Amino acid sequence: MGLPGTVATEKAASWERLLDDSGTGTISLRWSDWLADLCAHKTRVQEDLHLAIDPNPNQRHWRTRLGFKVTDIRAVKHDDGTRTVEIDVISLREHAKHILLGATPFSAPEFQPLKSWVWIQNLRSNLAFTTFINLARSFWPLLSIPTSLFDPVHWLTTRVGNMSPLHWPIQVQFVNPLLDQSRILPLASKWQDLHTISEPLLDDAGCSLVDYIWLPEDKDSPHPELAALVGNDLARPSRACVILAFEDHSGVTGPTGTAADGALNLIGAVLDDTITEVIMPVDADGDGETDPFFRKLLGVAPEKPSLVWRDCEYSGLISSERRIKKGGAQTVWTGGHSPQWLNQAITFGIRYGLSQIAQVINYGIGAYEQYGAEGLDNVYQGQLDDMFFAYEKFTDPFTAVWFNDYAFLEDFEQGNGYAYVVSAALTIRQGQHKRKPKVSFTLNARDGEPWCWGYDYNIGHRGLFEIDGIYYTEQIRGVKWEYDEDTPIHLALTIGKNRDRDPFEAGLKALADGWNAIGSLIGGAAIAA
Repeated sequence: MGLPGTVATEKAASWERLLDDSGTGTISLRWSDWLADLCAHKTRVQEDLHLAIDPNPNQRHWRTRLGFKVTDIRAVKHDDGTRTVEIDVISLREHAKHILLGATPFSAPEFQPLKSWVWIQNLRSNLAFTTFINLARSFWPLLSIPTSLFDPVHWLTTRVGNMSPLHWPIQVQFVNPLLDQSRILPLASKWQDLHTISEPLLDDAGCSLVDYIWLPEDKDSPHPELAALVGNDLARPSRACVILAFEDHSGVTGPTGTAADGALNLIGAVLDDTITEVIMPVDADGDGETDPFFRKLLGVAPEKPSLVWRDCEYSGLISSERRIKKGGAQTVWTGGHSPQWLNQAITFGIRYGLSQIAQVINYGIGAYEQYGAEGLDNVYQGQLDDMFFAYEKFTDPFTAVWFNDYAFLEDFEQGNGYAYVVSAALTIRQGQHKRKPKVSFTLNARDGEPWCWGYDYNIGHRGLFEIDGIYYTEQIRGVKWEYDEDTPIHLALTIGKNRDRDPFEAGLKALADGWNAIGSLIGGAAIAA
């Protein structure tokens, strides 16, 4: 990857960086700019173009640099007769949507002995290792050729220099698994892309996937944890590259400082999500989030961030919205079908009774077989199915106490259509969470008042934001730069999102994912044996 020129005479520009998706941008170049001519006329359609943006050109560093891939080049003639070349770009995080996590990544697609890739580890190490294996499938010659037996074009594009992972054009930032304190979570994939698989896991654990672009001019290695082990010089890539980093922004440290904290984090989170949320949902600071109890006992409760944005006259807060969503119906119904075991028990009992009646008929008449006696049990064809325990309802006592006589009465949550089974309890809980009162917030802030991008914070970092006298803890979820000929460059932050996550559902999902992962491993071992 080389940089053929510098953008210096642009008419307008805007670009963004997002926490959980690919940011986009547009650069408007003057028609007379040689770089516009290079992009529009002297570059083949098949060639890739990249854009590297250093917000502070006097302090160029891979941590603050933003990398983009050109997606569209448009030569535009405007109404006033002027011409420009418009360049549309997308952030390098888009690579995550085009990296497939294979079921058996070390084998050819024609032979996949593993039905699904399952890995259980601290989340950062888990995702880094899984992504590394799948990148090796594309770049590492010892693995890329055997996994592409019937794709000879891939053999020709494999480079001998890629024997070293530090020479790969796309690299995963090294994670020391012994010191990784992120929450332990199971990962399962069957040829889904990295973005789809990682997004819910990262959100649940308070981690994030951040893209960087490293250039040979950078002095520091983009693998700081590897540099701490082998030194900065040995940890430097041998070429310009894209870095996909899995970073922990949860604010959780832990008592041991090792990977064991990830297990404590998981235990505390599951206990808080399943027990604290139901029995003692205390919100002492009024931010709409239940205060952790078991995580405090285990020493893995998130710490308060040091970055604070106050709502005052000279604050950088531009606009804010604190949303108080009132509750819905106080009673939630679900169901439609009786539990299968109940229908089967009724069917067995009735058919067994009819078969006994048939025997009595034969014995009473004294003949071996009477017409109409045999097959009498087939008279029952499930007429009583879904008649008993086919529906259930539940009224939330905490909600009902505060609602008055004019509250909405009932709602129906579909779920899987069965009542009085384990999943029905989760369905009712989901319905209650959708209809319970909630407090959420979103806000926009200005950079440099008081904290500065690239010095004090970066994408994904946590901060305290004051709205209406209440301090909310939230990650910085988006950063956007914009300027034109009449407007100086300015940076706007986007913080917060709708809080639709149900902690109880997340706790049960963590238990279910762990059980399914263990079951997959045991099943795979049994099949292999």
